[in-house]
Amino acid sequence: MTADSTTGNSTMLLKIGAGWAVCTRTAVPIILARFSDRIDAVTWQRTHEQRVRPAA
Repeated sequence: MTADSTTGNSTMLLKIGAGWAVCTRTAVPIILARFSDRIDAVTWQRTHEQRVRPAA
């Protein structure tokens, strides 16, 4: 299992076996979604981050 993350996000990508998971950045990560392809996970993560980011 490896982590792939971007600073400032509330989530991170984790490589779990052959797939990818988008997880919360908490002491105990919670899996929000799982994907077989990394690009699908990255796309979902970006969309999720835009949805949860407070409006300026």
